[in-house]
Amino acid sequence: MLPSSKQVLLALNVFYMVCGIIVIAVAAWAKAGSYVSSLSILGGVIATGVFMLLVGIFGFIGAWKDLRKLLILYMVMLAIVFVIQFAVSIAALAIGNTQALDIAQSGWCSLDDGSKNDLQSGATCFGFQTQMYNASTYN
Repeated sequence: MLPSSKQVLLALNVFYMVCGIIVIAVAAWAKAGSYVSSLSILGGVIATGVFMLLVGIFGFIGAWKDLRKLLILYMVMLAIVFVIQFAVSIAALAIGNTQALDIAQSGWCSLDDGSKNDLQSGATCFGFQTQMYNASTYN
C-alpha cells in the first residue's frame, strides 16, 4: 500500500525539521568548541537552521490540520528558497576563476585575526596565497 500524499508531506517536513535542528546544533557545537570565532558566520548558520525549522513546522502543521493558509505560507517560503538557490547557482556559474580569486582575496582581507587563525590552523596553511604545507613540519 502506497502512502498518501499527506503522509509523505508529513514525513518530508519531519525530515526538514530534523535537518534544521542539526544545523542549529552543529553551529552551537562549533561555537562551544571554539572551532569558529566569527559571530557573523555562526549567526548566518543559526538563522539558516531556524528558517529550515520554521519551514518544516509550517509545512507539518499545515499538512496535518489541512490548513490552507499555512500551506500557502509554506509554499511561498519554499518558493523563496528556490529563487535564492537559483540566483546563487547562476551567479556561481557566471563567475570566472580570476573573479572568484578576487572575491576570496577581499573576503580574506575583511576577516579579523581570530577568523584568519581559525582558517589557517584548520587548513594547515600560512596565509592566503601560500602553498599548503603540513604544520607538523614546522613545529
